[in-house]
Order: sequence, then C-alpha cells, then structure tokens
Amino acid sequence: QYFGLFKQIGASGIIRNVVFDNGIISSGTQHSGSKVYVGLLAGANKGLVEGIQIRNSSISVHRSISNTGGIVGHNSGIIRNSLNSNGTLFINGSAGSIAGVNMDGGLISRCTARDMNITYYGTEVSQSVGGLLGYNYKSTLEYSNVYNMTMTYDGVNSLVPRMGYVLGNLHDGTIREIGVDSSTGATNSSFKSLVSLKKSDGVFGIGNYDFTTYFFAKYNKMVGRVQGTNVVA
Repeated sequence: QYFGLFKQIGASGIIRNVVFDNGIISSGTQHSGSKVYVGLLAGANKGLVEGIQIRNSSISVHRSISNTGGIVGHNSGIIRNSLNSNGTLFINGSAGSIAGVNMDGGLISRCTARDMNITYYGTEVSQSVGGLLGYNYKSTLEYSNVYNMTMTYDGVNSLVPRMGYVLGNLHDGTIREIGVDSSTGATNSSFKSLVSLKKSDGVFGIGNYDFTTYFFAKYNKMVGRVQGTNVVA
C-alpha cells in the first residue's frame, strides 16, 4: 500500500520543484497486514525527483511494518537537490527525513534535513531510523547535510532501533561526503550505545582502509548499524 500526493512514481516519471508547507499525514494504529510506504510526495519512487521542498510538515505513522520518508517512503530511483525542514516524524517503522529506505541502485544526492524532530516508538520489531535516511541497501547516499536534528527513542527497551543521526542502517551500500553540525540532539539515555558503530557490525571500507576508525572516531552517532561490504569516499 502506497500513500502520498502520488502513490508511486514510475521509472520514467519526473517530478520537479514541488513545495509542501504545513503538510500532514496521520494514520491510525495497525500492526498487521501488508507493509505500507508513506511520503508526502509519494509512497515509492523509481524515477527522478528533484527540487522538492518540505517545510513545517508532520508525518505520524503508527505501523511497525512501514517505510516512511518526508519525501518518499521507498526510493529505488533518484532524489536530489531537495530539503525537509522544521518538521516532525513520529513513527515505529523504518524512516528518515528524506526517505524511509533507499534500495536496488537508488541514489539520494545533495539533500538536506534541517531542524527536524524524529521520534521512534518501538512496539513490534526493531527498525532503521536516520536523520536523512532509514535503510540503505545496495544504493548511494551522497553530498547531503543534516543540521540541528533531534532524535528520540521512546519505546520498548528490547526493541531499540538501528538509529543514526544521518543513517539508520548501511547495508552493502555507498555513503560519501555527508555534512553534519555539532548539535546532535539525542534525548534517550541509551542513545549513545544504541547508535555507536562496532566493528562486529560489518566489514566496510575501501581495500584495507578502515572506515570505522576514520569516520566514526569523530562521528560515532552517524550510522546506527553497518552490514556487509560498503564504500565510503
């Protein structure tokens, strides 16, 4: 099931220069049935999305089997040059200010999340939640920025999510040149241990170059979990 201004954007679809101001999506509680894909612009994107601006908007999805993004829920196309600012996400599925998941060759480039407030309320299963993007599988997140992000985990302690200031879960993917500010607003007491990268979480780097010591020595909250073989540039 797909929810947004457009349910799905096909491979030949192009959406440019759309502005959402005070947009609202809200759902009732339901944790059974098929997965839902939710975004203000579209539930899913396989085409080209660029120049989207989302301001002062709110998305609340009470469904653990969901992928929720400020712009699109599921991306396997291109999202670039877009912004989500001064908004809120209240979710218990995988989520991010730009997209919930980025999969199968998807590209998110030159996007910004600014002054966002994300609350994850875990009820059923552990999910992936990030400031820009929830889950990145065999896809690329690049040249993007996160400013003044507040992230809160408020749920069942045994179901803590893979939660990162930039990205919830990097799985066989690429991440390059992500800018962050210093105001990592973590409000849960277990947040640091929850999102600190451990080498046992995955093998990752370029050749023998150890990404874990290079990147996370400075930003140990940026990615919630790392799996498989990944690339940073």
